[in-house]
Parts: sequence; structure tokens; C-alpha cells
Amino acid sequence: MENGFDSLCFIKKTFVVLILITLTSCLEKDLSSKLATIPLVKVSCSSSQHAGCTRQKNLSIAFVGLTSNKIDCKQSLTQFHDIPLNQKFDATGKALLVVDKQTLSGAVYTWVGDDNSTKTNLPAGTYQICSFVDLNNNLQYDANEPLGENKTEVGKEESSEVDKWS
Repeated sequence: MENGFDSLCFIKKTFVVLILITLTSCLEKDLSSKLATIPLVKVSCSSSQHAGCTRQKNLSIAFVGLTSNKIDCKQSLTQFHDIPLNQKFDATGKALLVVDKQTLSGAVYTWVGDDNSTKTNLPAGTYQICSFVDLNNNLQYDANEPLGENKTEVGKEESSEVDKWS
């Protein structure tokens, strides 16, 4: 009986270990497949698209936000001016814009989250890009400033460009 009991105990322990290994493996795969690197987002705004997309006296900066929610960029940026931009989006960044033949262009290389920490990953999926050129350097979107929108795929290694402005 002792041999039968030992065999049964060994089988049960082995079964439990195999289940734990399987569950751990599935959990690791699930977690790693959900997060992906935020792609490079380029900004390109020409004076033919918006009068504000020309050389400015001061340094030109475009603010860019990524959100997995379907939102109206203009409404989201104009409402609640007292809420910081990084709390309205999943990730935000700034692009220093340079002028080349009546076009302002730049790219976002560094992203921050709502807690101001550097953010390199987001859950994989489609994100809406909302961007504006801050003409008066007040760190808020104003009605006369160029507003750009597009979509990007987090999880694909392709860069995206904001090149549609109103």
C-alpha cells in the first residue's frame, strides 16, 4: 500500500507542477503580447494647409497626444483647459518643428504618461493621434492654431505622420 500511495502522490504532484508551468507560460505570453512599443510619430504641416504652419518668431512646438478612445480632438483639446494634456491622452509628446520650404516638420521621440514618467509602450491596437502647433507657447490648444489628426497602430513597426491639418 505504501508503494501505491507514493506513486499516487507522485502523480498528483507532477500533475500540479505541469498545470502551474502551463498557466505561467500562458500568462507570460498574454502579458507580453498586449504591450508594444509606441511608434515614431512625424509631424508635417505646410502653409497651404493652415496659415499657422509657417515660420514663427519663436520656437515652434507641436504637441501630440495618443488615445485608444474615439474622441473629437478639437473638443477634447478645448474642453477643460485646467486639465494637463498628459491626463487627456494615453501618451503625449512634443515635436520641435523646423521650417523647410514653407513646411513645419518634426517628430516625437519621447512620450510621457499621465504621471509624467517616460512611456515607451502602450497596449497594442489602433490609436487616434491629436496634434496642435502651439503658436503662442501657452501649452494649450487655441482656436486659431493648426490642429492635426490621424491614426496609428501601436504594435506595428511603422511610423505614422500627422499631415492633415485644419
